[in-house]
Amino acid sequence: MAIKIYKQGKPQKDIIYHGYCRDCGCKFTFQKEDARTSSDPRDSGVLTINCPQTGCEKELYIQL
Repeated sequence: MAIKIYKQGKPQKDIIYHGYCRDCGCKFTFQKEDARTSSDPRDSGVLTINCPQTGCEKELYIQL
């Protein structure tokens, strides 16, 4: 049996994530290399990034 792709994937570096800051209302996009990942395996599905809005810079947690 041959392998068949039924849905095309994207390399991790091409995925665009969306963020929203509840403090200032900033909506933004970023790529995985812009964020930090936790070394704790329990948090492996979470990206950490600071709000890019000048003056806010709150630490945000984005679920993968």
